[in-house]
Amino acid sequence: GTRIITLEVNIDDVSPEMFKERAIEFIAGDIKDLAELMPAQRLRDLPHPWLIVEDCHNEIPLIVSHLQPLMASGDYLVIEDIGVSADGSAQIEAALQDVPKGTLMVDTFYTDLFGRNLTCSPDSIFRKM
Repeated sequence: GTRIITLEVNIDDVSPEMFKERAIEFIAGDIKDLAELMPAQRLRDLPHPWLIVEDCHNEIPLIVSHLQPLMASGDYLVIEDIGVSADGSAQIEAALQDVPKGTLMVDTFYTDLFGRNLTCSPDSIFRKM
């Protein structure tokens, strides 16, 4: 019953075979247009739990501000590969600035599973509380 929804800025680069997968929905567009591509009401209608994997390395504050209020307790937000750079850490910090304290918590079970922050997402695997 798992459903995958993916935003693709380069939809023409997706293998035609992938479009045959019924469990995957491809949405063509730029993450800058997230609110238009994934309106709040559409997100409210999606079943939980959610596993949100951000892997575009851009617009982290926009992504968090749009998705976090609609997440339910136990949902996950993973910001991949960005926590290892100074700019990435700054983007994450900016994204969390307006999130109420205690709302998104780093899940150290996953960030530290193989050693302290030994992951591609150091201190950026968040669980909604």
